[in-house]
Amino acid sequence: MISRKNAEDILEQFLEKKGASDRFFGVKKYVTGLLKHHLLQIEDDNELEFHHQLIQEYYAAMRLKWMVSELTDEELQRDYLNLFEWTEAIALMLGLLEDEEQVVRVVRLALEVDWQLGARLAGEVKREFQEKTVALVSNLYIPLNTKTSLLGKTCSEEAISELCIALKSEYSWIRQSAVVALGKIRSKLIVPVLISALNDEDFLVCHHAVVALAQILNEEVISALLNQLKKDQNNQHNELLSETICRVLKDVQSEQIQEAIRKEPQRHRSRNPPRSHPNQFYRQKSPPQCSQTRRTRNPKYLDFRL
Repeated sequence: MISRKNAEDILEQFLEKKGASDRFFGVKKYVTGLLKHHLLQIEDDNELEFHHQLIQEYYAAMRLKWMVSELTDEELQRDYLNLFEWTEAIALMLGLLEDEEQVVRVVRLALEVDWQLGARLAGEVKREFQEKTVALVSNLYIPLNTKTSLLGKTCSEEAISELCIALKSEYSWIRQSAVVALGKIRSKLIVPVLISALNDEDFLVCHHAVVALAQILNEEVISALLNQLKKDQNNQHNELLSETICRVLKDVQSEQIQEAIRKEPQRHRSRNPPRSHPNQFYRQKSPPQCSQTRRTRNPKYLDFRL
């Protein structure tokens, strides 16, 4: 927020630098116009603020786009990447930035501050730059399950090939992480990969594959899920997976699908969880999520000067 008088003084100084002759009346006209068209609004004590936060973030992104090449690496990390309030503006800015060198630089510096932030920004850049930005994430020297999670956060098709490799891991928790990450990309390119994951020996891999496919639900996906329902239900794995598929498809308006669901046992349409589960840890309470506070994670980027 800023008082109306301060806003008018700043705008008047700006017009003076531009050589405008009617600075005083121009300021009044501009402020009134911004209020009239609902870009700004007046709060208590005659203070001005943007009508919506997205408007403020857009203008902040445009300003940062002009400034980014002039900022040093330390300034960019300390004053922008390290502060939560700048995250959305930086993401918008990267979508507008056309300088590949600066795009890669921002993502690289973001990964030094926070892996989660860097992965998010790697997928926000223009499509033609994502090969290099996603490569920065895939080249991190970190545990594979952590890397697959970060690649999913990019939501970029450039991450699919790396995630397909992780999906072939001998460790089930890595395959689970890879399937969850693929589901976040939501591209038609992942459909064949997720359909093949339905045959995994680990139930949670199959479960997450079904959940991911439910976000797409085209004809190919529906056909694959219906074929899965036709499999032998005598083992617990297929039985529980069929229950998951029925919950996913129950709201789809298709006579063929509804007929397939009606053929399943009544318990598959129940909202109650299964009595037992092949993965015992699946039923345990998940650990509390750690708060993501970039300030405490990387205190060296804070400015302690008085």
